[in-house]
Amino acid sequence: MTAFNRLSNRAVKQFAARRLARDLRYDPVDTALLLVGIQTELLTEADAVAAIGRLLTAARASGLRTYYSPVERATPEHGIAYPTPSQFELLPLLTPTTGVHPRLIPAADDVVLPPTPRLSAFAGTDLADRFADLGVCRVVLAGARTDIEIDSTARDAVELGLQTTVIADCCTGTTYAAHTATLEITLPRIVHGIGAVDDLLRRLPE
Repeated sequence: MTAFNRLSNRAVKQFAARRLARDLRYDPVDTALLLVGIQTELLTEADAVAAIGRLLTAARASGLRTYYSPVERATPEHGIAYPTPSQFELLPLLTPTTGVHPRLIPAADDVVLPPTPRLSAFAGTDLADRFADLGVCRVVLAGARTDIEIDSTARDAVELGLQTTVIADCCTGTTYAAHTATLEITLPRIVHGIGAVDDLLRRLPE
């Protein structure tokens, strides 16, 4: 990587962090928290689980709508004839008994979407229609996997015109290197804000 690229990546990352700290709003009227793939087999880092727990508590207290989008294995039965390498990786991990991480169980008012085998929570689902019907125009993303499902969901959210924020310490990737590269190089060029859970908590209404 050239010195120019390193400086460019650093500048973009800093810009995304500044946007989160300064400009972005999270009004419960039009903001949704979307938790992707927060299943025991995928969310294996204790720090991320704890951070998501704090995020959930604060989001619910602030009145943010919370959506769970579980991930499932991609098979021909789902209409996916040609799974990608990242989808193949899930075959030995996810089982019919796969469930939400026990420390992140949905509350009564949370919405649990049907499990999807696709890379984005919006692909092949009615999530975009649900958001449109409710007037949701801002989405906060957390979960697994940073470099696959979070990245894909974030891209679709932006294409749908949603203000999109990724909470970095509430995500885990296929590897630490992939997680870091996605947060430092790829997503800062795509989404509207990236930050830690504490950054977001300061922006939520009490």
